[in-house]
Amino acid sequence: MSRSSPNTPRLRTDLIAGPHPEEPSRFLVHCPRTGQHFQTSAEGWALAQLFDGVRTLEEVEALALVRLGLAVEVSALRRYSARLDKLGALEGPGAPRATPPPPLDPPQRRLGPVPSGVQLRVHPEAHFSCEGFGTCCESGYVIPLSTTLAQQLRQASLRILGPEAKDPVTTLPTEAGQPWRLALDNERGCPFLDPERRCRIHEQPEQPEPCRVFPFAFVRHRSQVYATVTHRCLCGQDDRGEALSAQLPDLARRLEASRVVPILPARTRIDDRHTLPTGLAIKLVQAATLEDDDPYGMVLRALSALGAKAEIPPTRRRTLPPVELLARLSGALEIWEDEAVWAALRGEAHPLSTSIRQAQRVRGPVPRSSPQAEAARFVRDHLYGLRIWEASTLARGLLTLAVALHGVLHQLPARQAFTAARLRIMLQEDALTSSRLRGLYGAAGPLGAHTGELAWVERQVQVLAQ
Repeated sequence: MSRSSPNTPRLRTDLIAGPHPEEPSRFLVHCPRTGQHFQTSAEGWALAQLFDGVRTLEEVEALALVRLGLAVEVSALRRYSARLDKLGALEGPGAPRATPPPPLDPPQRRLGPVPSGVQLRVHPEAHFSCEGFGTCCESGYVIPLSTTLAQQLRQASLRILGPEAKDPVTTLPTEAGQPWRLALDNERGCPFLDPERRCRIHEQPEQPEPCRVFPFAFVRHRSQVYATVTHRCLCGQDDRGEALSAQLPDLARRLEASRVVPILPARTRIDDRHTLPTGLAIKLVQAATLEDDDPYGMVLRALSALGAKAEIPPTRRRTLPPVELLARLSGALEIWEDEAVWAALRGEAHPLSTSIRQAQRVRGPVPRSSPQAEAARFVRDHLYGLRIWEASTLARGLLTLAVALHGVLHQLPARQAFTAARLRIMLQEDALTSSRLRGLYGAAGPLGAHTGELAWVERQVQVLAQ
């Protein structure tokens, strides 16, 4: 396979490039391996794509004139190639090419507007009270912005933080060729978080919509909208606070701020061969959360009920030991593809562990609830809130949740067990929202031959629960 040389440069294939959202004539190029990015002109990026490791600079000169209408001398191409090489955009001699990740599985749900007259539904045992831990305002969570809101935030930053304030708006890549998006710059924490971890623009016009909605998640089926607390939020631990059923007016305001919510289809794919009416699938999945507080028991009850209704026969396909299962998943992932998924599958610490522990110390004593009980709340909210419809089938969604549960409860330290479990829950929540994780469990992923069968998934969850 050809590699870069001074006269036959080769552009790396894993770079992500797209036009700047405010200045389309500038292309921003992102390196997923390092997290760094640089910019060039749209013409410069088109020119760079002619560097395939086979063409000489003389051939690129001729092709640029024919294809792009650009008259560029070889000496200029050589300088441009040297700049790209310095930025790390070219394949080095002998450097391995990135392994292409498995294709992403499409979710069952789609985004749509929130109509008027919907009915909010919450789990009868769910509670919540915001205690201002501030962990939801830490880095790692993308807060997308419109151009208008980005300008409002810039003005608010100058007004609140002073004239020397850093621009609170940043740009983030989406996918190759697509415009980058504007987002809140929270690399080191939200710029609007004060020293006491309180929001300076809470419920102000400048506050981004995701901040108004967080930490709640909404999913709609027909006229029903199911609301749950996401476990990214430290305030949701231990089910402290007022019952969600008593907070419906506030939830309605947050739902209105969200504008769009995930909408479930009329029929649900149970596995690659079977479907059920979505209303029936919802009843079966939610009923699994209303009996006892065994987290694995909830997942297994949901699997058993779905399999019985869909008349899914048993399987003889062998199950995988948890170590082999995780090795297959993590072996198909590069660390630069998704840091949260990488850490979750390999049992590593949450990237925000230090600040989360600090927030727990500042706001009061750690709850006395057990890791098992907190894990049960984690599963309860994912099932009752219908979040497993994010996967391409319920079989894959339930297996993904069971593997996350295994990551929460497996080999917890004796000391600070609750804190450790809570940190893992927050990490797993971040991983479960990743589109890359869907690809790992999908039909083209390392478990594709297994996850097409709900019966195999049920047997595999039994192995994980042992």
